[in-house]
Amino acid sequence: AANVNYINLVLDNLKRILVLSPNPDVMGGYCRKSDNVLKHDCSNLSAALHALSEDTEKMDTLLSIIRQLPENEIRDMGFLLPGNGDVLFYLEEKYMSSFGKVYANQLSAGTLRAIAVITALLEEEEGSLVIIDEVDNGLHPSRAKALVSWMIKINKERKVDILITTHNVSLLNSLKGETILGVSVAYRDEEKGLSQIIPFVDMDNHAYILASGGIGSAEEKDQLIMKESPEQLPEWLEVDE
Repeated sequence: AANVNYINLVLDNLKRILVLSPNPDVMGGYCRKSDNVLKHDCSNLSAALHALSEDTEKMDTLLSIIRQLPENEIRDMGFLLPGNGDVLFYLEEKYMSSFGKVYANQLSAGTLRAIAVITALLEEEEGSLVIIDEVDNGLHPSRAKALVSWMIKINKERKVDILITTHNVSLLNSLKGETILGVSVAYRDEEKGLSQIIPFVDMDNHAYILASGGIGSAEEKDQLIMKESPEQLPEWLEVDE
């Protein structure tokens, strides 16, 4: 009986993990309205959004976020319901002096990915873990920063854990304060040939990296992983004797 309880505990925790790999190629079409639990490739994004729209507070949060992402002004989100059980979402965007419908298959890959990410974070239950690879893929750096800021806010408010990967220099340099505590660096150990993951703050040279411009700058210069800590501080930190 004890073993069964342990197995059920493991299974319960695995069910709380969503590995998200948004694929814009399959996110722009109609899908069954009843198929509304977001899939890992987000192919049923329209159905998940339609279900989310029943919660006014969550939909307002979603709209607040995506209004920061595209270049055009967004007024609202709507849905096409042809009557056969399918659904397709669209955004009402401002074009010149009027608003028009921009359907899912007309949206950019970056916008679709951003909408899918936020939908997942608003849909998942408290205590869940959402894993997203290359979260900023297809997004302008400034919009990627806005998206991550909202993700941090949702993490705190909804208690949904988020694990993301990125190589975006600008995004990495924007990480500050307590957010740094959640950053880990993945690299290959030259001696053992094995992949390693280490918390950034446990790295001997983490203070130097932050003082020299940030995590992104160090990654760009291939100075994130150093065999030895630098003996000399950045010039602007040197103290005249």
